[in-house]
Amino acid sequence: MFDLTQGFQPEFAKPFAPGSEVVPLIEVVVPSTGRAGRLGADRIEKIHRVIGIYTDVDIPSKDGPRPPKLPVMRECPEGMGEQYVKDAGAYPLVRKGETVVFDPSRRGLTHGALCVIEWHGGTRDVVLIHFRKIGGQGEPQWWVDPVNRVGAGTIYASDGPYDADHLRQKLVGTVVGVLVPRREHDEPEAIEAAEPASDETEADEAAAPDDADPVLAVIQAHAEARAAFVETCDATDKVWRQEQNLDTSDDAMAPGRAAWEAASHVETVAWNAVFETRPTTLAGIVAVIRHAQQWAPGNDGMIGAVDLRDILGSIAADVERLTQPGADNEVCSAEAAAALSFEAYDLDTPIRSTREWMERLSPYTVGLHLADRFLRMSKPELVAAIETLDGRGPEAVLSVLNAIHDTHEEMKALANIMGEAHTRLIVAGSSVIVSSDAKGA
Repeated sequence: MFDLTQGFQPEFAKPFAPGSEVVPLIEVVVPSTGRAGRLGADRIEKIHRVIGIYTDVDIPSKDGPRPPKLPVMRECPEGMGEQYVKDAGAYPLVRKGETVVFDPSRRGLTHGALCVIEWHGGTRDVVLIHFRKIGGQGEPQWWVDPVNRVGAGTIYASDGPYDADHLRQKLVGTVVGVLVPRREHDEPEAIEAAEPASDETEADEAAAPDDADPVLAVIQAHAEARAAFVETCDATDKVWRQEQNLDTSDDAMAPGRAAWEAASHVETVAWNAVFETRPTTLAGIVAVIRHAQQWAPGNDGMIGAVDLRDILGSIAADVERLTQPGADNEVCSAEAAAALSFEAYDLDTPIRSTREWMERLSPYTVGLHLADRFLRMSKPELVAAIETLDGRGPEAVLSVLNAIHDTHEEMKALANIMGEAHTRLIVAGSSVIVSSDAKGA
């Protein structure tokens, strides 16, 4: 583990030795939710880059009060613009992943206004604009600041100074609200009395198959779990509680944290279920891809969440399953299988010998042994076994859980490899059969 605030150097993130499979972990926190997780250092492109600063300290009064809480809008009014917020710079007014509505006609410079700024490269950010002195001295000038900066003695990322004309050219509009689209179930429409259906209509409906893709319901379940989780975030945020004149002591915040942890677990399980459910239609796969595009950047690497590589592998396998002959568990003929093609994988590691594979899998034999024992226990027996382990200290239970979890993940990866190899053998074998038939053999 590395603390990025205490003399961290990017070279620390390199593997410990050439060819080593041991890579440092970076502990990360999503500023907009407080959700914690760990990422392999080899997966972080620029560790030193700051995209937002989280703090529970309010904005110093010398720069004026924070803008009022933004109103919620169900739809973007005509003539207004929308801007997706990709980081935590505007927290807590706007959370990462939300969309703000801005008025492009309001491009005047107003001290303390929350605005959309377009940078030279074309990217946009939601920021505060301030007319203030540099270090409290000299003539005031225009600055662009994050919302969640803190007081004296703390460094935060600002941009400036600007003259008025230059800043006005970058200003896209003033933020007027947060967009929360209306869901179909928010306000159900009044149900009018329908005419009695004929016997033929009822018979047709009874015979009609329910062909809705099951993954769509799972996606909706995650969306609802995510919304429920977000609802628990404010109660764990000291800034929000201070603004509401609520108690910020540990005892007072404990129930909120417990609700946050429970909702976080439910949301994680619902997120994983999206990629554990097999789509039955191409439309379902498209829905999964779009859902992953929206939420994977924030969920990847979080504790218990499915890995992004597994997400991409799952989607690729589903596309392959539904687009190649023999999809949907239909019988695939030798001719159809022989018509398939594939390329060799360009793997980074050399072919392992039998002995090397034994060494590679050796750490997971403990997990397999434990699983073999636990599956032979009833629930009361397993509860008693865990209580016995707990008596040896929390590390004992945690080590067992980690052994089972790590073995599970490794076996899933190996199952994917073996499934791919099995499919390729069938395709190649079918080609041999078709070729032999053509030769009359």
